[in-house]
Amino acid sequence: MRAGPSETTPASRGSTSFSARTVVTSSRRGGTRHLCTRVGSTAVGFYTGAGSERQPVVRPWRAAGTAMRTAGACEVVDNRLSSWQHVPMWDRAASPRAPWPTEHFPFQSRYVDVDGHRIHYVDEGKGPVLLFLHPAPAAAFMYREFIAALRERFRCVALDYPGFGLSVARSDSLLTLEEYAGAVAGFVDAVDLRAITLVLHDAGGPIGFRAAAMAPDRYRAFVVSDTFAFPLRKFRLVRTVLRFVSTSVAVRALNRRLNLLPRLVSTVAPVRRRLPREVRRTYRALFPTPESRDRILDLLRELARGDDFLERTEEGIRRHFRSRPALLMYGQYDPVRLLGFMRRFEQMFPNHRSRVVRWEGHFPHEGSPERMIAEIIDWMEDAEKGAYGEAHAGRRAADPAHPDGVSLPWQP
Repeated sequence: MRAGPSETTPASRGSTSFSARTVVTSSRRGGTRHLCTRVGSTAVGFYTGAGSERQPVVRPWRAAGTAMRTAGACEVVDNRLSSWQHVPMWDRAASPRAPWPTEHFPFQSRYVDVDGHRIHYVDEGKGPVLLFLHPAPAAAFMYREFIAALRERFRCVALDYPGFGLSVARSDSLLTLEEYAGAVAGFVDAVDLRAITLVLHDAGGPIGFRAAAMAPDRYRAFVVSDTFAFPLRKFRLVRTVLRFVSTSVAVRALNRRLNLLPRLVSTVAPVRRRLPREVRRTYRALFPTPESRDRILDLLRELARGDDFLERTEEGIRRHFRSRPALLMYGQYDPVRLLGFMRRFEQMFPNHRSRVVRWEGHFPHEGSPERMIAEIIDWMEDAEKGAYGEAHAGRRAADPAHPDGVSLPWQP
């Protein structure tokens, strides 16, 4: 499976940092910044200049020696940080939770009590129900453009997990994946949602599918993007990265001090555009305290060690949802797509439609929301004609331009 176009751009020297098996290089060339991420034996990079869009390139992998040296330095930093972890962290974003910026999130906030949690959610529009579940380092705010564009045709509901965004968990203790899924299932019951099309991303995949299995008659279809819902035993690299990120003292300390993961989601993750400053600030405001930021890593740690939960989730899909329609959308350069997550879902959902969001990575919702919105509308309209799957949208075929067989419907 190829990582992308065969176009190659000459590399320039710069500083290199290493974390697990991912290398990011940055250099300055006339005001141009170069970000590079390794995918297998290829480094996929992005040049960003004065414009708002980032242009992808691919270059050979040439930083192994530097990466190994930097990995050793990271280990030293990790050990050094572990010796003073008990020292109170300086919280740069410590402040009362600010209201959503109305120009970017012009929706009414609602609240409902579920199992002792105070769940924040938005409920906009009328029509077929779309229920959005967010990734670990985000909240319902991530789907703001989806809700604004889709509420004219659909009823759009998006919630914050307990302890995320504006939702309040019943306690400061660690919640298990089963408890997160139970909270979502309780929310669906409390709001009385039916005939739901579930929109899932990242951590929302296993949580959402498990919640759906608790009341399968309430769900009719799924939009699956950059996520998983099966044990990670055969995907050791993904599990290793999850374990490293969620258990490393260095990563936890940086996340507590600098709000690291929300910053990455709002700055580096969107590929084809730069998010407005107010949006980036809101991402950081979603996690205003070190304790709230710990919940991100705690959730990732639960995913890394949650094979039993994931087995139950996969079994629930086989038992209840195998015949349900699914729209699969993954970023072209998302490592989990390149490792086979999308193909796994294609096997789990025979009645599927597959789309790859060109040039995007793990967070295409922020980089290219208009493309995903257009595909959801097209797919939902086809549902009214009884053509959810590939039969209407064009089948996976041997395409010389894309040897992995996945069509790339959106051209830049």
